[in-house]
Amino acid sequence: MSRKPAVTPARGAAPDGPADARDEATLARRRVLLVDCLDAHGATREDSLARERALEPVAGVLQTLVLEQRSPQNARQRASEQEAMRAELERALKEMRPDVVVVAAACPETSPLIRALPSAVDVYGWPTAVGGPRPGWRSRKPRPGLPFAALGGSDGEEEPSYRGGSGLHPAGTAALDWGVHDPRARGRTTVPLWDGRYLLVPAPLQGGAGHELLRVFAGRDARWDRVELVVLGPVQPEFRMAARRLSVAARVHFAGAATPEAELTWLKACCGVVLAHPGPIAASFVLRALACGAPVLALGSGAAATVHGWLADRGAIPLSWASAFLSSRAKLEHMLEHDRAVQAAVERGRVVAARHAAATLSERLGAVLGLDAARRRRAA
Repeated sequence: MSRKPAVTPARGAAPDGPADARDEATLARRRVLLVDCLDAHGATREDSLARERALEPVAGVLQTLVLEQRSPQNARQRASEQEAMRAELERALKEMRPDVVVVAAACPETSPLIRALPSAVDVYGWPTAVGGPRPGWRSRKPRPGLPFAALGGSDGEEEPSYRGGSGLHPAGTAALDWGVHDPRARGRTTVPLWDGRYLLVPAPLQGGAGHELLRVFAGRDARWDRVELVVLGPVQPEFRMAARRLSVAARVHFAGAATPEAELTWLKACCGVVLAHPGPIAASFVLRALACGAPVLALGSGAAATVHGWLADRGAIPLSWASAFLSSRAKLEHMLEHDRAVQAAVERGRVVAARHAAATLSERLGAVLGLDAARRRRAA
């Protein structure tokens, strides 16, 4: 069963525009329902607030339905959770009668909630996670006759010097392109959580990627022996034993899941973030790391490979890291050195993150949601 959904009341007025701006006035009166599914690691209610702030300027009336999902243990629990979410969605649709529904989920195309929406509304899918399930060709259109459009297109931050020769720009970056964060949504705690230098792993270790990360950490040069590895996840006996076999158990720590406020403190004080999670992982976490000035090293396949290519395209990692000939160990040690190349990448990452703040993203959302809706109405 899903947790109790949070619904924010509808907001906004219905201004009367002049006769020569009738289309704009119609768009300004649109009722928009944001259905926010927090279904990826690193997703928090603050992410939903940031998406809400980004949509407010382009919606006449905005209401948000937050559906925070757990990981069901079996098919019965999964079916029960989906049924509860559909019931909450139907209740919100009946109360608000929206003109536009925006479904924010790891993979909106495959979300069962899409099929519960009426065909009389415009539906937009807002991907929120990297490495989520990719829809097959049969499921790209959630239902025949439903006016569905997934947010797509780049954020305009690619640098040809990185994109041209790296060949690292993989598919599935829409979640990062449309990622949003708002520093105001988090607390400003400055209490240190760790004494000494450490690398931060934001998700529990997983499979071969987790074991490879431990091997890379164990193989670092002796001058970095005092650096710790902090995993924001519960104690994992499999990886704790692997760390013992590699003689680094004293330097690998499982700190448990972090609250939103603690997460920022971890990010601001770390030597760097090491991402080896196959996915899905919230795109907003990557943006928060960049905004905090933490260099991000993504290792492995899946979500990590997508993040690596996306960062390379925007110059948010050193150019040498885009080379397939540089080992993971060399990249890790380079990040710890924090030389000019790493510092430049960090500053570039701050610029990229700033373009994904809620207020800035509103302009792009307005262009997509507003213009597309106007074209559909004129075509009808």
